[in-house]
Amino acid sequence: MPTYTKFNASLLTSFLLFATPVVESRELDTESIYEASKDAIVYVVATNKKGETSSFGTGFFIDKQGLILTNEHVIPEANTIYIYYKTNGKTVPAILIASDKNADIALLKTSISAPFLPLDISEVRIGQKIIAIGNPKGLSRTISTGIVSSLRDDDGINKIQITAPISSGSSGGPLINEDGKAIGITTEGLVDAQNLNFAIPVSYISKLKKGKFTYLLKNNMQEPELPTTIATTGISNKPLFPDASAKLSITSHKNILKKDTSWNDRSKAKAWYEKTKVAVQAEMWSEVIRTSNVASNLHPQFIDPYIDRSVAYISLGFMAKARDDLAIALMIDNKNPSVNNNLGVVYQDAGHLDQATKFYETSCFGTFQLGCDNFKAISGYYPADKSEYFTKKSSEYFDAGEYDLAYSFASEAIATDIANVRGFIIRSAAATMQDRLEQGLSDASKAIELDPDSATAYNNKGFALHKMGHLNDAKLEYYISCGMGFELACKNLSEIE
Repeated sequence: MPTYTKFNASLLTSFLLFATPVVESRELDTESIYEASKDAIVYVVATNKKGETSSFGTGFFIDKQGLILTNEHVIPEANTIYIYYKTNGKTVPAILIASDKNADIALLKTSISAPFLPLDISEVRIGQKIIAIGNPKGLSRTISTGIVSSLRDDDGINKIQITAPISSGSSGGPLINEDGKAIGITTEGLVDAQNLNFAIPVSYISKLKKGKFTYLLKNNMQEPELPTTIATTGISNKPLFPDASAKLSITSHKNILKKDTSWNDRSKAKAWYEKTKVAVQAEMWSEVIRTSNVASNLHPQFIDPYIDRSVAYISLGFMAKARDDLAIALMIDNKNPSVNNNLGVVYQDAGHLDQATKFYETSCFGTFQLGCDNFKAISGYYPADKSEYFTKKSSEYFDAGEYDLAYSFASEAIATDIANVRGFIIRSAAATMQDRLEQGLSDASKAIELDPDSATAYNNKGFALHKMGHLNDAKLEYYISCGMGFELACKNLSEIE
């Protein structure tokens, strides 16, 4: 049996067949296919529990709701997954929806709505022309062409053998036919041969998905365990893996809160709620619903029954009902940490990760540890550590030569903390390396403004001016930096002189 190497570089890093595709016309030429397909291509970056990049590769959108197809080996045992979308420069978290290790495919969900590639599950023909797009060695959206040279069976997994070159970092990219449709996912190559590369047919996705967020648990596929926990009013915490079929459209319930209540009704409501707390502790969800119904009817402004009833609804999979209870609770107290945490669960369950993280963040800032933990489970960091985390990641990517990612992560760090000197320094360097010279100069100048003692900032300003051809101005900045003891600036200065 041949020896294969997986393409996952260590340096870095609906399934709707008939929805509106990126490409509509047939028999497109290579240039047209690339132009129509490139905005569907993304970086997929996996990090470990320490927040370090463990692997990276390529992925591509397969519907307009943010579903992304990639290889399973691109995200092995990832603690957090990020998607870098070059089209808008955004880096956002993603969740694993389903995966099949044997077939080496994985389905991710992110908050980005983007152009996507339609899938073609018809028979692949030996000799047909194909195009592969990926991020080899971090070189984003690189195209290669070739033909289908053979169809193979590798231990029961069908594979498409192709002549198009693919390299480390291209794993998970689309294999596109002459109609501009994805027929495979590029995955591996022989270590001791050239032009012997392979792709997995996209038809394997049908084993991952059966309706929205419902999965077939067979052939070693794993149902995603979304790292989310719901919060009660303090009685118990229950891990949650709910159905995500509910539509989110929080409606107004102001009339409910206008009801006048007597002291006697409020007293009765609290007595009924004591029964609710006991039922929550025993996870008797029908009793939670019954007793909290009585309590909330007696005293509509009493927030606790809505919170615990939402726990029962989420636990039973009635996400729309949970959403409605939490909408009322939010009107009573929009800063309540339990309410915001549980709304985060509802939104994450429906795949709205941006909204979910906002609710978790509000919960966390309410000194609620559960909200902090759920925020970190999606994003990979705690809210208070966001700027530091993104700064660290941007530095890692810059050192690895991934200037697109370095720029994106530095921008996120700066957006969180506008006085982040290191963020401006890294972004200035990344921008200059990409020949975005005005941006590089501006960021270096801002870093100097924030910290006049930063020798690196003066050097970066000199570097931007140097590349712009302003040698005298560059020489001055290098001279200042060199005088502060920065050896790289001294070297740059000697090159000018």
